Amino acid sequence: MIRGFRNEDIEAQTFGDASFDSVLSQDVMEHVFEPATAYREIFRTLRPGGAYIHTFPITKSQVVAMIDLSVRDPDGTVRHLIDSPQYHGNPVSKLGSLVTKSYGYDIGQKIAEWTPFDVEITRYWDRNVGIIGSFTEVVVCRKPMRSD
Repeated sequence: MIRGFRNEDIEAQTFGDASFDSVLSQDVMEHVFEPATAYREIFRTLRPGGAYIHTFPITKSQVVAMIDLSVRDPDGTVRHLIDSPQYHGNPVSKLGSLVTKSYGYDIGQKIAEWTPFDVEITRYWDRNVGIIGSFTEVVVCRKPMRSD
């Protein structure tokens, strides 16, 4: 619990199977060490027909699905693979949140390889509300109604 709010490790959730109709996150996946594990956990906790709606930075010019920036070694030590580790602002930590992954435009295919999600990526652009530019994608992962 942080400030009265429940916090879960997205890679090892304590929720039961098929607990939710939908899961939402905003700019989380770039901070996850093992995104395949996180997506499998989210898939597990969604009911059939459920959706995981989320955002994270996707670099249009990056051809590969994912580049490791920092990794967690088996002993739990964090090892940086770039000279200057990146951090994003975090309201519960003055240190910020370490950016562990950089995602490219074929990340949808990678997500579909990790889980049986149907993946849709939409680039949101609306000048009337001031949302223009890079990193405006919304990723929707739908759990099929049935697994045959």
